[in-house]
Amino acid sequence: MTEGAKRLSALLTRDVLEAFAWGHSFERGQDYAEAGLVRNLRATETGIMAKVTGTHIRTGLDEEPPAPSGKHTIWRLLPADGTVLVEIFLYEEDVATAWREAQSRGCASRLWLELAGRREKTHPADAIAIYRKHVDDLLRQTGNPVYEQAVNYLDKIRNLHQGADGKAAFQAYLQDLRNTQKRKRNLMKMLDGKGW
Repeated sequence: MTEGAKRLSALLTRDVLEAFAWGHSFERGQDYAEAGLVRNLRATETGIMAKVTGTHIRTGLDEEPPAPSGKHTIWRLLPADGTVLVEIFLYEEDVATAWREAQSRGCASRLWLELAGRREKTHPADAIAIYRKHVDDLLRQTGNPVYEQAVNYLDKIRNLHQGADGKAAFQAYLQDLRNTQKRKRNLMKMLDGKGW
């Protein structure tokens, strides 16, 4: 066994095999490896990387799988945007790369919120923009639980605004929000209760 093969063999842990199976199970990851579906296996500084062949990416929910061919085929539904990559970069604590990927390809709203939370201290303007969009999305719905979430994000936005200019910008935003959402009486009561 070559030195590289020994190193790779040592790195093929239970966690790595689970990762090959996208968290489904150790056994499925082991099946992939034993069936020869794990290709281009190589060591990196942080672990190992590999391509699992025989998987197909589906981007449409209405897409029909092909007729069975007798070969082992795995279907995985993945978003068409950068959600998976952003999630990977965030998991690896590479927030800057996750941000760039989200900017260029887009991602799920939950990941935008996570990015905003991680960038609040270093890039408050980015976080404010994401939180504002989320508030707008929330307020397309009605109901007290939605209003409570919106008010919580408005509080985050207010806290991120710094100095007199920031306070004035928040007040202008809040006034615009009050004007556009004035028919939602319970939301108005919650905003009044904050004393902004």
